[in-house]
Amino acid sequence: RFDALVEAVVEEEVLLRLRALGIAELRVQVGAGECVPRDDVCCGVRVESFRYKPGLADEMRAAELIISHAGAGSVMEALRLGKKLVVVVNDR
Repeated sequence: RFDALVEAVVEEEVLLRLRALGIAELRVQVGAGECVPRDDVCCGVRVESFRYKPGLADEMRAAELIISHAGAGSVMEALRLGKKLVVVVNDR
């Protein structure tokens, strides 16, 4: 489950830092989690969430920055695409 990471990335401080980096849109995969951010604009960042998609390749190609749990597939794909990557270990 992604709840802790989802909650963290939509905090005001994180959104302000993303905006300072020039990021204007945050797309969040929430999976089966209970934390589902409301689609809205906060701190100048448009936040959109979704549960699942058949694949994340299109999302990853379009991303400027990828924030991910330390899943090998996500990490390897982000590196292959040459994307900036923040890896957050899910120790739960």
